[in-house]
Amino acid sequence: MTAMQQNQGSAYLILRNGGRWSDVFRLIPTQPLVIGRSSKNAIVIADDRSSRRHAEVFYENEAWKVRDLGSRNGTFVDGTSVQSVHSLQTGQVIQVAGVSMSFVESLDSVFPNEPNAAGPLSDALGENASLQQSISHTQEINLPPTIIDSKQPRAWMVNLAYKLAQQSSWEQACEVVLESLLRELKIQAGAIMRVDSDFVLSVPSKAFSSKTLLNTPASSAQSLRLAIICASERPGKAYRRVSELLAKHVLTNSQAVLARNIQNDPIFGNQSESAQASQAISTQTVLCAPIPLRDNSDHDKLSGDKLEKVKEAKPSWALLHLYARDDEPSLQSDALEIAALATQLLTIAYQQLSRQKQIEKKLQATQKQVLALKSQLYDHQTDSSMIGSSPAIIKLKSQLARVAPTHATVLLRGESGVGKELAAREIHRQSTRSDGPFIAINCGALASQLLESELFGHEKGAFTGATDRRLGKFELADGGTIFLDEVGEMSAEIQVKFLRALENQSFERVGGSKLLSVDVRVIAATNRDLEEAIREKSFRSDLYFRLRVVEIILPSLRQRPEDILPLAEHFLATFRQRSALGPTGFSEQTRAIMQGYRWPGNIRELRNAIERAHVLSVHTLAEPDDLALSSIHLSDEEKLNEEKQEAANVSPSESINSDFSYREKQLEELERDHILATLRYTEGQKSRAAAILGIERSTLDRKLKKYEE
Repeated sequence: MTAMQQNQGSAYLILRNGGRWSDVFRLIPTQPLVIGRSSKNAIVIADDRSSRRHAEVFYENEAWKVRDLGSRNGTFVDGTSVQSVHSLQTGQVIQVAGVSMSFVESLDSVFPNEPNAAGPLSDALGENASLQQSISHTQEINLPPTIIDSKQPRAWMVNLAYKLAQQSSWEQACEVVLESLLRELKIQAGAIMRVDSDFVLSVPSKAFSSKTLLNTPASSAQSLRLAIICASERPGKAYRRVSELLAKHVLTNSQAVLARNIQNDPIFGNQSESAQASQAISTQTVLCAPIPLRDNSDHDKLSGDKLEKVKEAKPSWALLHLYARDDEPSLQSDALEIAALATQLLTIAYQQLSRQKQIEKKLQATQKQVLALKSQLYDHQTDSSMIGSSPAIIKLKSQLARVAPTHATVLLRGESGVGKELAAREIHRQSTRSDGPFIAINCGALASQLLESELFGHEKGAFTGATDRRLGKFELADGGTIFLDEVGEMSAEIQVKFLRALENQSFERVGGSKLLSVDVRVIAATNRDLEEAIREKSFRSDLYFRLRVVEIILPSLRQRPEDILPLAEHFLATFRQRSALGPTGFSEQTRAIMQGYRWPGNIRELRNAIERAHVLSVHTLAEPDDLALSSIHLSDEEKLNEEKQEAANVSPSESINSDFSYREKQLEELERDHILATLRYTEGQKSRAAAILGIERSTLDRKLKKYEE
């Protein structure tokens, strides 16, 4: 009896447009339905021939009736003008302006007889009959999503898209969309929910690349779990969840649904009795739309196993649910278009954020790999001159640590093989530019024109063979450090351009006219006597002073003999890590030889000697012959040692009682005589003499200049 009482007086008005239904209004006995041009009416007639309040359909004395409300152009039923009140019969047509509305008491009597009728109401009305009867509008949701040609205000769409682009998570994007929709539609209640992944739709394998989904009965026994992402209601009220029947219908048909005049209809509210009892205010309009989340835009590009995985993957969905209460404006047909547009924008936001997360994960993984590779590279190229505990190396470490955090240009000086490039890498590693590039170039290994191109790059056609534009080392080092080895070998022309680049941090490519600016720290190195080169006019003094902001002199290996054996053991361990072959250590005789040798090639020579022993030795412990030290250096050193030994073998008493006469000399004079004797021995080779004396070439030049005065 209760069900019969609820259905008593139920009727519908079906609006027609071009032979097809365009809207269905459920008539409720307790609520008169007003037709007219005013937007406050239940049925809005956008026609100048319609009055603001044109006609009214109402229930009275167990019958539905229509009356004209004093309209200018009149209300007609089956072509006859309504003078006062007219009782409606099933099948009669009400005409207001240019709109026709069929009055029926049951939808079953209409659609089965119209095979050409379009829309979801033409589906078989089985157990979903009450649901289908309440739906007034539907809109298909396409996959993959494409923005519809919306008639809505462009400013609203642009504003929403702009806000979505600023969100860092999909949950935040959902909140933005829900807030925007509620404000635009002038309602207060709604939610966006994620569909539990266990809910599987009966869709074909290519559903995501087609425009429609395969319909399945909304009464599926399969449970549907919805997790609320965000929800809104008026103050003091709780959000009213969407009914499972409506949610399944929307998801299985991939359609956004607008249902109006559904007050107290349990299909559209929470199905629990306790929830219904707690919701005293009834709902008059419900809008529900599916939100496809999985991105299959590249479906056609997949093949093989990847395509099979995509076919087997469960569709991922979310759901938009909005409803208007009795005291709020009823949602009109354009609300469906607004909601469809918002859900598609939200789908695109989900896809973009998902891709962004994937990119971030890949970037993090790549960064970890880069850090690991950097660590391996640094371990491989560890500044071997940094290994040791001698006073000279402790002083060098301190100097490098002090200069690294600054932006000062550094000039590294020292003999060949002391590790100037590795010292430059250490400065870069400890600097604020460590995340930037480190670019090294040997200025002495290239001809003048090639060096200019290497440093500053060139434009296409700048010279013969320049078939493409090429970036120079300065551009490649932007934000990092550039290391110029053998800077003293630059030609005068390159020195001028290099000085300008140092002063202004700007340059032009070879063959170009555009001034390029970079942020580069310069570290230069040389084993050449730049002071003598300045006197010989082969090196510019202004460039010298510009490079020599901070000068660091790297000690030779013979100035740090305590570090020879630790370095040798480090090199041997490094070589054994690569091949697990070769000697495991050094014999006592080998250690003594290495400790007594002066290593004129410094760390580079030591490393090469250890590598030879690693490759050639057939002993468990490397022997002296395995080192194959240079006999040229040994003979030179032996001659010097013989001279020193002869002087050392003369005792003080023998010196006093000798045949040669004693003459008083100051230490300064003795030093002068010894330096001049060493120069005669080296046949005037100042660099060799300075090495024998254990002083820098510049120090030797200063002393000689003093002697000439």
